Amino acid sequence: MLTDESGRIVTVGVDSAVPALPAVKQVTWQNAAVLPGFVNLHTHLELTGLRGRIVQPDFFDRVQQVGKAKGSTTADGFLRAAREGLQETWRHGTTTVADTGASGAGARALTQFGGRGVYYHEAIAPEPGLCDTTV
Repeated sequence: MLTDESGRIVTVGVDSAVPALPAVKQVTWQNAAVLPGFVNLHTHLELTGLRGRIVQPDFFDRVQQVGKAKGSTTADGFLRAAREGLQETWRHGTTTVADTGASGAGARALTQFGGRGVYYHEAIAPEPGLCDTTV
């Protein structure tokens, strides 16, 4: 396998088919397979910072608690959480996400880090008084 300076795989194959470049470190893994990155089709990157804080087993109660916790989270807090969540997905082999959020932090994190994915703006029980508010 040949990687570029950023670690991205550029060539895979048997040793005789992969060019040996003098300036490139050669790495060999015995009994290993190179797999494509995973795709997570349902993430909430901006909620990474809430991990362990919401423990209600009932779905309705849990959603209420998430709403309250989100209400006390700053835009900066959402962005930090989204960046952390995105980096965590990468560490565990996920290279592409379909992220859902209400703050836009997931889209910003994907853009800032050059990540792959789509962002869906979430609207759960919107309050009519907030309809003209932009994120």
